[in-house]
Amino acid sequence: GEGVNAALEDAVVLADSYDAAGALGEGEQQQSAGEEGEQESAQARRCAEGYDRARRADANALSRYANFVQDGQRADAPERVGRLVTTIALASLQRIGLAGPTW
Repeated sequence: GEGVNAALEDAVVLADSYDAAGALGEGEQQQSAGEEGEQESAQARRCAEGYDRARRADANALSRYANFVQDGQRADAPERVGRLVTTIALASLQRIGLAGPTW
């Protein structure tokens, strides 16, 4: 479901952020073990910042979607019936080719 898709995308974005963070720091000269540790810390910070920029909007959208789904379980009867009818109608229209994917 959505969790697996998000996790796979997280892995790709994290790897890309890590690569980009390393590329940004390639021009830095390593002179001592202490400075090497500082460079690694700077790379980790750049990686985290890049990952956050890339994934924040999607993470917020997934959170809103999860809240919507959870709220659906607490909805009153007319709302639940309305959502069920919409789901059935959309699936029927997709099945006969009159509606496309919704995501």
